[in-house]
Amino acid sequence: MNPETKIILDELNKRFTEHNAKWDFRFNEQESHILRHIQELEQAQDARMSALEKVVASFDEWRPSIEDIVDDIQHSVDKSKMEVSKISHNLECVILDQPAPMLGVLVASPAAAIERSPTR
Repeated sequence: MNPETKIILDELNKRFTEHNAKWDFRFNEQESHILRHIQELEQAQDARMSALEKVVASFDEWRPSIEDIVDDIQHSVDKSKMEVSKISHNLECVILDQPAPMLGVLVASPAAAIERSPTR
């Protein structure tokens, strides 16, 4: 092989090696950046999941007491409805048994009609 060709080939080989080293450095740099970013995302996701699990646990603790309160309120409402129904039924019976006296503006009073004299 000719010495000039060897020098040219050696120079090309050197430049390709440098170029490959630059690309390897860039790829490694990008890979480490991406891996750091993935780790940060995983940590953030773990934190969100942990917070969500805490909320679910507190809801599971809270739920039975609220269900008991709602049941108590429902029982009270049902009891109140029954009492109102009894009162309403008793009131209807009393109203039907005793007619109410007619009082007020619409009732004609015979005494008032006699006492009135025309004014002229």
